[in-house]
Amino acid sequence: AEMATVRQEQQKLTGEVGLGSTGSRLLTGNSRYYEATEEMLSEFHGSESALIFNSGFDANFALFAYLPQPGDIVVFDELVHASVREGLRAGRAACRPFAHNDVAALRHALASVSAAGSAPQSSRRGNLIVALETVYSMDGHCAPLAEMCDVAEEFG
Repeated sequence: AEMATVRQEQQKLTGEVGLGSTGSRLLTGNSRYYEATEEMLSEFHGSESALIFNSGFDANFALFAYLPQPGDIVVFDELVHASVREGLRAGRAACRPFAHNDVAALRHALASVSAAGSAPQSSRRGNLIVALETVYSMDGHCAPLAEMCDVAEEFG
């Protein structure tokens, strides 16, 4: 009797979601399991909604391609992950790199974009975004976050 119940449940689930990993949402569509997981994540984080991406690369690409808008400036560490660089390349915001983990180079980059017509704080029209990693996955370097946050605060 237990085996029959297990088989019935297996057949029910197979009919709902199929067998195997299938394909991406783009190719095979949504499932109620994705939607339920996204709903659970949004409730956990107290947000309006959540979106699960196929990979970290896709998430970084989408974030940097679509959130920064024309008028925004993204100042980024020259060794940020390729997914960030590709997103910036596809996006519409102005971008400026700075030397890897170099606090003085970050300050110089922020000062130069401010002097170029995007003045700090309230007179600037767009957002000034600093993109860096806490730990760089390719080499294991850690960013001097406290110092970089202090510099970023100077520029609003």
